[in-house]
Amino acid sequence: MDKRVNEKGVALIFAVILVLILSVMGVSIMFLSQSETWSSLNYRMMTQARYGAEAGLNTAANYIVNNYTAPTTLGTDPLSNYDMTKSPVQFGGNPVVLSTTQSLSNYPIAAIETAFQTAAQGSLTDGKTTVSYTASATLIAMSQVTTAGGPVTVQTWSITADGSIGGAGNALEEVTGIIERQVTFGAVPAPSYGLFATGNQCGSLTLSGGITIESYDSKHANLTSKGVVIPDAYDGNIGSNGNLNESGGAVVDGTMSTPRTGVGNCASGGVDAWSDSGKATVSGCTAALPAACVTGGLVNLPQAVVDTAPALPSPLPPTTNIQITKNSTCSSLGLSVTICSGVAGSLILGPGTYGNIALSGGALVTLSPGGSYSINSISLAGNSTLSTGANNAIPAIVNIAGQGQANPLNFSGGGVTNVNSTGVPSPVNLQFLYAGTQQLNLVGGSQTAATVYAPNAPISLAGGSNWYGSLVGSTINDSGGVNIYYDRQLSGPSSSNPIATVGNFMMDSFSWSRF
Repeated sequence: MDKRVNEKGVALIFAVILVLILSVMGVSIMFLSQSETWSSLNYRMMTQARYGAEAGLNTAANYIVNNYTAPTTLGTDPLSNYDMTKSPVQFGGNPVVLSTTQSLSNYPIAAIETAFQTAAQGSLTDGKTTVSYTASATLIAMSQVTTAGGPVTVQTWSITADGSIGGAGNALEEVTGIIERQVTFGAVPAPSYGLFATGNQCGSLTLSGGITIESYDSKHANLTSKGVVIPDAYDGNIGSNGNLNESGGAVVDGTMSTPRTGVGNCASGGVDAWSDSGKATVSGCTAALPAACVTGGLVNLPQAVVDTAPALPSPLPPTTNIQITKNSTCSSLGLSVTICSGVAGSLILGPGTYGNIALSGGALVTLSPGGSYSINSISLAGNSTLSTGANNAIPAIVNIAGQGQANPLNFSGGGVTNVNSTGVPSPVNLQFLYAGTQQLNLVGGSQTAATVYAPNAPISLAGGSNWYGSLVGSTINDSGGVNIYYDRQLSGPSSSNPIATVGNFMMDSFSWSRF
């Protein structure tokens, strides 16, 4: 008998097994394909949810930065409402919270709660999927600091935002971020630069005439045998919200800070940080390239610097004229002995309120240190001199009102002398504040030391020689060959009452979570 008879049907069994294997493989491929599809869909929805959460974070931050009014000493939202000794800051024994969920909000002003709830929630859609977002902000820290413009409340907020997609394929993402304002303290407002122009246009900072910008330390200065400061070839930092336009081989022994980038011809419509009419290099002054340079290179600012204008004198000074010549006396000027002393040719004015002080004919006037001056304008002519004396341990702070004056600070016909007890120029001891927008005309000198804080006003420098200190203006034009020597003492709180400079809000941290 043929033994193969018992093998009938084997092929069918193998065929069934093969079909089964192929079926399993097909089902596996289908499951794999479906898994990939669901994975891609899940990734897309989680990404959309995260974008929604980021939208919530940004809208909440935008409200706090641009629309929210921080508490003040007085008013409808006083600082006394808050316990600032704890973190988070507390109101009524609980953390201060602004939330799009009304039951979670804890803020003393209902109008602010409502405004936040309106601003910080909403939705995004691509026509197929709608992402909803909500947010809450917790006040982590709060304090009040003194700036040139008066007291400013500084806050740190922690913002949490959720982005969600409803329905069967739901998704939820959460992002958190911390926004705060950087505060620096110094002996003067905006102490970080020898020159800073707040304007954002081309040529907001103009240097020419082969000048040098360097630094020194007025408390530990190196002097020549003749008692002249030997500056250091570093930390002569300058900055602008716009562009530096240089000609004539100016050398900046420091950095140039600006939101702009690159070197080129900004006047042609570019957005360059630095323009130069001749040879130029961002770094590396060498004998082979005797041209303009910024030895420390360009520093790209993340955003424009906002310098708050100083507070106007209150009450405003009079606008009467005080004409001082070499022959003037306190009595001839009609000034009280409580604020005026000295003899003809060398008058001493004490802290107080004055109108338009005009020096001429070789007059010498000394401002007594240790107080505040409210003066409408100061002009120097005919080789006259404004001095601070040599024992000015406490700064003379001069607040210029400038009512009805085209040049409220005009030194074009005279000079300024300001040195400490060791004969070293000491800019911290003579500070000029100006909130207006009129032109300021300044000149350099061998002992000219002062700081000028006028963020809304154009400043012009002439006369050659040196300026020891710092200048802040809307534009700064140093076309008169005036070397700038920045005093590093300005950047530290060397006085008993340091002045705060409050920067823009910045997001210091960012993280996200998936649910």
